[in-house]
Amino acid sequence: MPEISTNPDTSPPQISTNPDASLPASVLPSSVSASVPPPHPTVPAPAKAAWLLPNKPIARFVVLAVLGVVVLTLLWSVVAPWLAGPAALLSSWVLDIGASGWVQHTQMEGTLLSVYSSLQVSTAQTGWRPSEVIIDINPARYGYSLPILWALFLAASGPGRVWRMAAGAVLLVPLHAFSIVTQVLMQLCLAVQLNPQVLHIQTWQLEALVYAYQLGSLVIPSLSPLLLWLWLDQAFVRRTFAGMVRH
Repeated sequence: MPEISTNPDTSPPQISTNPDASLPASVLPSSVSASVPPPHPTVPAPAKAAWLLPNKPIARFVVLAVLGVVVLTLLWSVVAPWLAGPAALLSSWVLDIGASGWVQHTQMEGTLLSVYSSLQVSTAQTGWRPSEVIIDINPARYGYSLPILWALFLAASGPGRVWRMAAGAVLLVPLHAFSIVTQVLMQLCLAVQLNPQVLHIQTWQLEALVYAYQLGSLVIPSLSPLLLWLWLDQAFVRRTFAGMVRH
């Protein structure tokens, strides 16, 4: 006959009321596994416009170039008469040979280039007597291309900047001389009131001289340093601006 235990310490068997308790984790219902929140998808950042937000090398170059132009121009203004010496000598030689019909001779008087002309005018200042025209030109007036060019080279990184600065300074001399020569010739034309008969030239030649003066006084001094820098520092230009051009 079976015995029935009367031990009060024997606890009745515990029956679990969770139907999923005995199931392994691999077979849990989808409702249980879905309680873990899925990771949030990564939203890609919007692409930046290359032209609106330039990269750091370009921004650094622009800032350094602007600061360099300001500082070097202040320094150049102190030594400009001496730096303009080669261009003044070249201009004097060109005027003595190429404009011998208008110019008797030229000479440096201090920091000025004095041009003694064979053209004669009669004004109230001369008592209406024929007098030869004398033009005094400051050769350093159009020499501000040099600090602009050197500022661009100093702002650009890379080896070989010293020889590029020296080569650029040499190449600027004939351009500077062109500005001086056109300035002198234009002043002579204005002294005789742009009269082609007094100048012994034709009207189209006078018009060409006017255009050359505008080119030498406005375009060349401001544009030539940028073009020379682009030509002499092509490696830096390709390395820095190639990515922006592709975009």
